[in-house]
Amino acid sequence: MSQILDPRLGPLTKDDLQFNYPPGAATGDNPNLRGTPDNVLLNRHEWYEMLYFCNKFAIDCCKERDLASMVSFAKRTERIVQRQAPDYLRSQTHIIDWLKRNWDFFQHI
Repeated sequence: MSQILDPRLGPLTKDDLQFNYPPGAATGDNPNLRGTPDNVLLNRHEWYEMLYFCNKFAIDCCKERDLASMVSFAKRTERIVQRQAPDYLRSQTHIIDWLKRNWDFFQHI
């Protein structure tokens, strides 16, 4: 498999997301500004922000580089962020740091 380097292109697609998200962008939100800079707030209720975030985290952190492993990693990221990550963590940087510190605690999620 060629390496996926652009989080907009995978490993997950919108159809792979496991949670329900409203269609479109929130009022005043611009989906074209997702992901950068990394210290911006992550809106956990916007599908395109979660898709980009989960893909970027998988690309940056998944040790296995095959597509199936990266999809599994990105899906697990979505589940952990939505179910376990504290609500007070809002910036992408803080959520990434929390995920890295706590990843092994959520082996069966």
